Amino acid sequence: MVVRQKNRHTRITLENEKLEQVEESTCLGSVMSADGKCVTDVKRRISLTPAMVNKFSKLWRSTGISNETKVKLYETFVVTVLLYGSECCCLRKEDERRILTVEMTWSRTLLRVTRRDKMRNETVRGILCQETKRHWLTE
Repeated sequence: MVVRQKNRHTRITLENEKLEQVEESTCLGSVMSADGKCVTDVKRRISLTPAMVNKFSKLWRSTGISNETKVKLYETFVVTVLLYGSECCCLRKEDERRILTVEMTWSRTLLRVTRRDKMRNETVRGILCQETKRHWLTE
């Protein structure tokens, strides 16, 4: 696959055989597009996270498990699915915003707090002793 800025057809031959040019390619679970953007990969990762969150739904509702343990499990199982491969592509501000929105949604799920409760994001992170994943996205 050739990453390009404009819709131009690139001819590549290997041992006198023309290679097919594709618009998207999946490699190790990450979707790469010909324009170099990660929009489809970010959307795909976001769509995979509800399955992981739902697998632990009884755990999230449990009052016998500390928030600290829930956060560790969340970061181990959910965040890894959400951020896998994000270090390989150039994230735009919009992609970063989408990831941080999903992260906050699931953090609120851990606390059983909805947006109607009007609790600020900083308060939710403070209760969970959790930093934003922004530093993971920018490193």
